Amino acid sequence: MLVFRTYKYKLKLTKIQASTIDQWISTCRFVYNLAKETKITAYQKGVNLTRFDLINQLPALKEFEWIKAVPSESLIRAVTQLDNSFRCFYRGGGFPKWAKKDEYKSIIFVFNTKKTSDDGFYLPKIGKVKVFKDRMPNGTLKTAVIKKEDNGYFISVDFESQTEDIHPVSESQAIGLDMGLTYFLTDSNGCYVENPRHTKKYEAKLRIKRRALSRKKKGGNGYAKAKIELNRLHRKITNTRKDFLHKTSIKYVQKNSLVVVEDLKVKNMIKFGNLSKHIYDAGWSRFLYMLEYKCKNYGKTFVRVKPHFTSQMCNACGHIAKENRVTQSIFKCVNCGHGQNADYNAAQNILGEGIALVRQREGLPCA
Repeated sequence: MLVFRTYKYKLKLTKIQASTIDQWISTCRFVYNLAKETKITAYQKGVNLTRFDLINQLPALKEFEWIKAVPSESLIRAVTQLDNSFRCFYRGGGFPKWAKKDEYKSIIFVFNTKKTSDDGFYLPKIGKVKVFKDRMPNGTLKTAVIKKEDNGYFISVDFESQTEDIHPVSESQAIGLDMGLTYFLTDSNGCYVENPRHTKKYEAKLRIKRRALSRKKKGGNGYAKAKIELNRLHRKITNTRKDFLHKTSIKYVQKNSLVVVEDLKVKNMIKFGNLSKHIYDAGWSRFLYMLEYKCKNYGKTFVRVKPHFTSQMCNACGHIAKENRVTQSIFKCVNCGHGQNADYNAAQNILGEGIALVRQREGLPCA
């Protein structure tokens, strides 16, 4: 089965390459805003321009050399980004914003050549761009996104490759995971993964950086420098969190043929309550996404089960009662007297439901 995998590398650009990419990003930003203005003006006159109507107007802009210099596919992708923003708006999202200079910092390339090298990639109209030494991917090169960040230029490349054959599900190599905040997760083997609380470690520094930024005059050099420092600290927190999530997810995928989790609606959970920022900081959504695509890439089975009553059901006798959950950490069945850690009990229930679901799919009798 074909799968798409994304790899991110830091670029080693020459001054000319960096200058060219900066100019092209600005041009794509101009095309994005121009397309938005054209669409709004046409709508006010009773005409609804589609994405293809806007794309068909791009050749007329090629009379300007600075627009003609940008790869056509990159300009088309800028218009497509705008169209996606309007589609999101039609589904109930916010109205598309104008692309600001300090926010629009990326450009999309579509490869017309499959050439790669041991130390870089070949981009349209630029040629070879080198990356810092890293493991190069295998597969068919599809698209790339170059993004300018405060600490350099980064490229994210999409590769199409063949996934490994699905491993047969072995119930002896199955794991159930219960997400939490006291512990990041508890698995059905009784192992607890501590919650690193990434943001809390840097709260004091964040407060200092935010205060320094608020005291600077907006638009000045001091404001720009303070904003860069704050962004760097936010990026450090993000990278620390991603590193933890990657290491934790790959550990469970490599050791098991079946990974079972609750089908949590994290977006709904962070809308209400005083635990929202802690759930967001833990990165549950990203972690579950990592588990899913890594299971797919490694040929393992990933199952989401309904979270109803997993924390109230006794793993020993199956009795469901709200009173079983004595405290946040203690589970004591009112029916059979079985007692253990509440998260461990939930993880075992999650695993049991996942195994039952797999057996049902494969037409096997449930235990």
